[in-house]
Amino acid sequence: MYANRKALLIMMTGYFFTNSAFGQESDDIREIVLNCDSCHNGISTEAPVLHGQKQKYLEIQLEKFRSKKRTHNLMSLIGQNLSDDQLKELARYYSQNPR
Repeated sequence: MYANRKALLIMMTGYFFTNSAFGQESDDIREIVLNCDSCHNGISTEAPVLHGQKQKYLEIQLEKFRSKKRTHNLMSLIGQNLSDDQLKELARYYSQNPR
């Protein structure tokens, strides 16, 4: 189990560093949601389910990761690469799509 989490962390970190490093910020929220759902899908006991959470709560938490007021090895990296629009779109998507 630990090896799978480590591999996922490496893969996700590489994805976000690559997109950030070359300025290729994804405008397609569906692609970002797929990446988020790889952990926040209700299957993992390590990551909370985001679907159905309040939009404002999600915006605040993502902003905290982005500003490093809240830290997590992976989420801090992901948060710093989200634009304002992406952050708001993600929060809106998850708040409007309960599972």
